[in-house]
Amino acid sequence: MISSADTSAIGRGLEALGSGIAAFGEKQKQQQNAVDLARAEALKTQRFLDLQNQFDQDGDYSTFGQRAGEGTRKAVSDAANLIRDPKMRERYAAQSQVDAIRMNDAIIDKGQVLRRQAETNALDEALEANRRLYVDPLVPEDVKAKARNEIIGAIDVSREAGLLTPDMADARKKLYLEAADFSRGALLAESDPSAVLGDTDAAALLRRFEGFRATPYWDVNAYRTGYGSDTITKENGTIVKVKPGDTVTRADAERDLLRRTKEFEAGAIRAVGQDAWAALPAQARAALVSVTYNYGSLPSSVVQAVKTGDVETIATAVEGLKGHNGGVNAKRRSEEAAIIRGDASPDWFKRLSPEDQAKIRKQAEARRNQVNVETRAGIEVAQESAPTAILNTGKYDGQLPSLEQYQAAYGPVDGAERYGKFQSSVETAQQAYGMRTMSADEIEQVVQGAVPRSSGNDAALEQARYDALSKAAASTLKAREADPAAYVRQAFPSVGQAWQTPDQPGGFQAALAASIAAQQHLGIANVKPLPKDVVSTTVDTFNDETLTEAQRIDHVAGIIMATSDPAQQRAIFEQMVEAGLPDMTEGAFVALSRGDRGAANRLFRAALVDPSKLPGKAPATSAEIDEQVQSTLMDENQIGDLYYGLSDGSAENLVRAQRDSKLLNNAVNLRMRNGEELSAAVAGAAKDLYGDVKPVLGDGFNVNAQILLPSDQDETAVLEGLAGVMPQVERALTEALAVPADAPTADSTKAIFEATGKNYIANVLSEGYFRNAGNGYVFIDPFTGTAVPGPDGNALIFTPDQVTASRPVAPAPMLPTDQPRTLNENVQDELQQQEDRVRQMYEGAQ
Repeated sequence: MISSADTSAIGRGLEALGSGIAAFGEKQKQQQNAVDLARAEALKTQRFLDLQNQFDQDGDYSTFGQRAGEGTRKAVSDAANLIRDPKMRERYAAQSQVDAIRMNDAIIDKGQVLRRQAETNALDEALEANRRLYVDPLVPEDVKAKARNEIIGAIDVSREAGLLTPDMADARKKLYLEAADFSRGALLAESDPSAVLGDTDAAALLRRFEGFRATPYWDVNAYRTGYGSDTITKENGTIVKVKPGDTVTRADAERDLLRRTKEFEAGAIRAVGQDAWAALPAQARAALVSVTYNYGSLPSSVVQAVKTGDVETIATAVEGLKGHNGGVNAKRRSEEAAIIRGDASPDWFKRLSPEDQAKIRKQAEARRNQVNVETRAGIEVAQESAPTAILNTGKYDGQLPSLEQYQAAYGPVDGAERYGKFQSSVETAQQAYGMRTMSADEIEQVVQGAVPRSSGNDAALEQARYDALSKAAASTLKAREADPAAYVRQAFPSVGQAWQTPDQPGGFQAALAASIAAQQHLGIANVKPLPKDVVSTTVDTFNDETLTEAQRIDHVAGIIMATSDPAQQRAIFEQMVEAGLPDMTEGAFVALSRGDRGAANRLFRAALVDPSKLPGKAPATSAEIDEQVQSTLMDENQIGDLYYGLSDGSAENLVRAQRDSKLLNNAVNLRMRNGEELSAAVAGAAKDLYGDVKPVLGDGFNVNAQILLPSDQDETAVLEGLAGVMPQVERALTEALAVPADAPTADSTKAIFEATGKNYIANVLSEGYFRNAGNGYVFIDPFTGTAVPGPDGNALIFTPDQVTASRPVAPAPMLPTDQPRTLNENVQDELQQQEDRVRQMYEGAQ
């Protein structure tokens, strides 16, 4: 039998196992759903945040509703798709729509707030821009009125559109209008106190009416140069055409305004008379200048009203004026009438509370007092500094005060008087400064032109002017005399510039030439090329016995020899002699200038050493040396006589001879101490002083000459050349003594002049003689002792090349012939050549 087993336990076990597995699966499902839900929620939250950030960064509020809805819907959809359980995904999507709507509403609300805030900010910016125009004292009144209307209109429109609540609108009107009136008053009190206090001057009134703007350059459209005018007077005084779009500098505009103010004020005075004008209050005069400025001249109705003297009548006449082309500028005429009545307060000022009006008036008074103090201080500084600065430099860097500033600070009468004195002092300083480059004669003319001639109110002013110019003239001439070279360096920029580069090639000579030319231009008689301090330092170095002889000599020689111009060298030397340089050193410097350094050193030693103080017995007395020098050098036609021209020489040459006499005596003494005989010592010292030269006279060559030539030079060639230039000497004399073309002929005056001139010329040619002149030769008129002048009035100098070229040309040699020449023929030819040569020299002399 097959028995049956009890399997119920197993079934129950399997059932239990199935339940356990089912429970485990459910738990796993729940965990999976929880994870999906967390992931979905995280994604949704991140997408909402991204959407918010994108919205904040984008800032485009015009499409925020559409963009917000699309963003939230996509965020919910993407998040729900992360849930694998369909039912749970559907349920999550439905629940998340609530979050999406809430998020979308939040973004919409924020966008609306931001849009409203942006609109409010834009409104406030526009209101502030108009407020700035409204409160600016320099903005034209029509622009201010437009700005006020813009403020009111923008606030009203914003309130009606719901952007502003009534309270917000009222607050903005108070801020941008009522508070702006007070700000405007405060600004005007600072910039133009007279506009608040009512005692404005004409220029300030026109400045306000014409709408000048405080910008560096003003467009002609913003700056009116006068009604119907298209010209402007620029700062330099020129009048130029202007057109819309051009720019005008502030200085030009201010000067032009002041000029026109004075012109129209003068026109108004002419129309009503000085007495009637002076009787008006200051503010009334200012307003009438404004009327004249607008109309070109004061209308006849206003002129008649002014003559009544009644302020109310004048104000009424101004209010009733018709504008150009029949139009009426009622607002401006009304303001001018109010000023005439003494009430210059504009409408905005009247809208202020009494307390605010009092504050602004107090501020304006304080500012006016401050301006007056500052103006007076500036005037006093200019009065003290400007004339002195102009006298010393020719300019004043500060601002010269105007007549208006004087009158504002001191009153119309006292201010005008003070201004007149100030102007006189400035003009006097300018004239005194101009003396720097005037000659002494021109300075005298300026002083004489300032001699007082009035006996009335201007007498004291003229006397002060004359005293100042006299003092300046004396000071100028004294400064020139004290140190001419330093003076011209300061007075003439070109001279000062030349001395900036003396170390460049030719720079020192050019600077000396500029200094000398400037001094000659000024008429300085004793020209001194170098500044006094330079000369003083140089001479002190030469006289410093602690230095070596070479150091002492080289320092002075370096200054003198820095120029190759003999005239400049001599001028420098004479200036140094005045400063204490031994005058006997001149011969040593002359030797140095001709390049003979050995001779120069020996002569410098003779100038620096006093032989009488040397030890030992002198080899000869000074008298013995002088006697030998006189007999061998200074007697007629000897080297010294010809060198100095002692027979009929100038005073300058005589001074040079006296200086060289002392130098020669010392030089001979030193040579004799070195063992030389007296005659040899004199000859050696003369060679050092004059060079290796010989005296040459014109005997036998049909020409008079008293010249020195190098010992090795052919004197015949020079004398023949000098004879050859005699026709040029005759022409120069003829031109110099030409009879005037207008000389009378009826009484034989012209004929007498011609005969006398010819006779004088013949005598000069017969008795005159050639002399050395630098590196050339001049012909001396024996009757005047001066050189014959050339066409330019200066001495006619013949250079060695001109002299050589004037020698007679030798005849060409005879060509050889087939037949030899006889001795007699050769002799005859030679005699004929000599005869031709003598005839040429004779004709040249004639």
